[in-house]
Amino acid sequence: MKKQIPLVLIILTLAACRASAPDLAAVQTVVAATQAALPSATAYPTYTPQPAWPTHTPYPTYTPGPTQTPHVVIVTETATPTPLYTATITPTPTQTPLPSPTLDPLTEDKAPGVYLVNVDIAPGLWRNNGVTENCYWQRSSKTGGIIDNYFGLGGGTIFIAATDFQVELHVECGTWTYLGRQ
Repeated sequence: MKKQIPLVLIILTLAACRASAPDLAAVQTVVAATQAALPSATAYPTYTPQPAWPTHTPYPTYTPGPTQTPHVVIVTETATPTPLYTATITPTPTQTPLPSPTLDPLTEDKAPGVYLVNVDIAPGLWRNNGVTENCYWQRSSKTGGIIDNYFGLGGGTIFIAATDFQVELHVECGTWTYLGRQ
């Protein structure tokens, strides 16, 4: 009896599979509907040959002349070449050079003097080329108060804030060069 139970299960499984299998007619109907929904085949474009290149026109041939020196060549023209196409020459516009960039007057090198920030001198980092021991500079507020100052060796830097009112640069510091906003 133990052998009959698996056989019964196999028969029931096959019956269930056969019952869930689609009908052949239904499958053919779905395939036909799918094929009808596909776009119809279109013909590929046909190849149109391009016009053939013109035949080669003869050009002058070079034949050695009947002279006694072998390096002399006599040129004889066998046919006049006919131009096949006429070239149209269009002059190329000449490029005008770009204008040189104008420097911002606020960032140009500064000599000793008193400068208003954002009017005469740009805020940012500046370096001097002074070599003496008496270099002096001063940053001031609108009320005349000293924000920062320095007295000592030249060749140093100063950071001018955008909120400063004026900057005083003395002769012993030399020329000041703008290094940029830091």
